[in-house]
Amino acid sequence: MSNDRSEGIDAARSSSIFSLLENAEAGRAAVEQNLRTPQRNSNQLSEEILSAQNELGALKVRQNRALDELRTCKAATNSLQAHCEQFVKANEGISTRITDLSTKIFEDRRSRLEKITSAEQYFSGLHAALEKIVWTPEALQRLAEALQMQVPELEQHSADLDSSLQRKRTKLDHLQAQSTNNSMAGDVTFPAEEQQAMLQIFRDEFSKLQSMLRHLTSQKELLKEEVDRLSRLDS
Repeated sequence: MSNDRSEGIDAARSSSIFSLLENAEAGRAAVEQNLRTPQRNSNQLSEEILSAQNELGALKVRQNRALDELRTCKAATNSLQAHCEQFVKANEGISTRITDLSTKIFEDRRSRLEKITSAEQYFSGLHAALEKIVWTPEALQRLAEALQMQVPELEQHSADLDSSLQRKRTKLDHLQAQSTNNSMAGDVTFPAEEQQAMLQIFRDEFSKLQSMLRHLTSQKELLKEEVDRLSRLDS
């Protein structure tokens, strides 16, 4: 039985060695076949090398163009970002200026309204007081003198309003001219909506001042007529 096992092992070893020999023989035959195969034509190899070099050169050119385009895009991006920052700053400045201007106009309008209200209250009180006075020549004379003393102050106030109205008119004309010039030159300092808003603010203020001036002029004329009437009564 041990002899059978030994024979089996020997048979296996023989089979393995035989297989290795066959593989070695096949490898040797392949090597010989390769050695017998003619080498590539040197001209063909040179052409392939030249073609590869040309392709490499073309790739380098494309790479340089791509890098140039990338640098151009980066420069354009930086320029656009700078313009955006400038626009944001300019927009903030414009908003601040409009807010300040609106605040100043509001304060000025409130002050003038208080003056008009005070003047109206004064005339109302004066009218009520006049109705209660027992009119004598002496009282009429004193009233006429008092009213005559107030006429210069009222005239000065009217002149101040007229001067302020003229300044507002000049500013309005300047803004309108600037808006026209900027539109023609294509270099608009403010956006069109904000220009129109500012112009509208000045137009409203101009209209308010005109109404105020007409009101005070009417009051001044009434006061003069009252002084003349009292002077005639005193005579």
